[in-house]
Amino acid sequence: MSLPPSSNTSSPTTKNVTPPSKTTPSLLVISNITSLIPIKLSSNNYLLWQSLFEPILRGHKLMQLLDGTIPALVPVTSPWYEKDQLLLSWINATLSESILPYIVGISSAKKAWDLLQQRYASVTPTYVISLK
Repeated sequence: MSLPPSSNTSSPTTKNVTPPSKTTPSLLVISNITSLIPIKLSSNNYLLWQSLFEPILRGHKLMQLLDGTIPALVPVTSPWYEKDQLLLSWINATLSESILPYIVGISSAKKAWDLLQQRYASVTPTYVISLK
């Protein structure tokens, strides 16, 4: 038995977004994200990691959780909460051990994604060479 969607699932910062269905079979198929993203994010491969991750997110309509369309902290009662936590676990599963400590305690996918982007997006091979 499913409950009707809550009428207050949007906020002033939320655009017109249809809540995800309670069961999304395509998400269940990708329970092992590391089979699609065979590398772990390290301090020098962010752009490669991101280029592997983003098509998966777009294909499963999860970019809304990262681009600000959906608020960073969705309530536990929101239909997006389950997707946010799944996405956060995907992010965690694709981080190297040296990166994981930076996101300990982060409870939303957007916050983790933004922190990783801020910290590592500018660390390109050209930038690394310029430091030597």
